[in-house]
Amino acid sequence: MGKNETKMFTFATFTPLDHETTVIFSQIGRTFAKRVPFIGKYLSHFGLRVLKEDQLIVEGQHPRPIPEALRMEAHVPSDGVQVRFRHRWYQFLKNETEHLLVRGSE
Repeated sequence: MGKNETKMFTFATFTPLDHETTVIFSQIGRTFAKRVPFIGKYLSHFGLRVLKEDQLIVEGQHPRPIPEALRMEAHVPSDGVQVRFRHRWYQFLKNETEHLLVRGSE
């Protein structure tokens, strides 16, 4: 990143609490307007507005269950992390991978 480049980045996690509820944790950072009063508050307000606009659409979706066989789906390169996670998760569930032993859980 050059000295005069401006960047904005977001880190987000989506944590399911149950079959109906997911909590979104996110952190947004920027390399510009660090000393501009109220810019953080403005950007937070804008982000919440975008989430509210999407809320009705997201909550109105009824996704199909994910098939166990990954080959039954079409994937793009950005799906790589999820595909690897699901593959490892299925191996774990079938006892095909080593399990971690947590002290005190024996």
